[in-house]
Amino acid sequence: MRDCILLFMKNPRPGTVKTRLARFIGAEAACEIYRCSILDLLRTLRSVPARLRVCFTPANAGRQVEQLVGRDTVCQPQRGRDLGKRMESAFLDAFNEDGHDRAVLVGSDLPDLPSSILEDALRSLRNHDSVIGPSEDGGYYLIGFRRRSFTGSVFSGIRWGGPRVFEDTARILLTEHLRTHRLTLWHDMDTMADLGEYIRRNRDTPHRLSKTYVTAATCLDSLTNLDRNERWKTRRYRV
Repeated sequence: MRDCILLFMKNPRPGTVKTRLARFIGAEAACEIYRCSILDLLRTLRSVPARLRVCFTPANAGRQVEQLVGRDTVCQPQRGRDLGKRMESAFLDAFNEDGHDRAVLVGSDLPDLPSSILEDALRSLRNHDSVIGPSEDGGYYLIGFRRRSFTGSVFSGIRWGGPRVFEDTARILLTEHLRTHRLTLWHDMDTMADLGEYIRRNRDTPHRLSKTYVTAATCLDSLTNLDRNERWKTRRYRV
């Protein structure tokens, strides 16, 4: 296939993923939500006509990741000293080793990401140099390139995890004179407010039958010890 999807994920272990959610719902529950998110997103990714490659961390978690995503899925450890270098390496592998013409990279906490957005991203790379999807927290949930227009400079000098990741990346894309297609705004799921919003927007959709939705809704219904500031954020999202 000429198109490739790179899924960036962590091995879901309690205490190492979704730590902000874990403060309120516990490490085990937060980890289970993340694990379900990966499985639901994988179903969507596999519906898109592109080759899928799972890029995971830590590097010694290959066996656990294969058990989660399936042995028929290509998996490789992420390589690099920081997130930017790890993403750059993944794109270089897709272009130089696998020979793909177009590649997009997505995060793993997007359980309700529609396949139409992924299809739009790959389609846009037929006449754009790059594509990017902004997230509500100031970062981005997807970035992609054509092989001939890829540059690792878009991952240099970025303060990862900060509120200006998308803004700073978009500025670099402009500086590099890359024709960039901007996708619709989408949602990460890092905080209690994010979790509540996820429940709200999917309450009346088919996604409410997904693994992630059922797990998240059960967690919200069972909350008993939220502090006052967090309780008001989630109260109106109860199912």
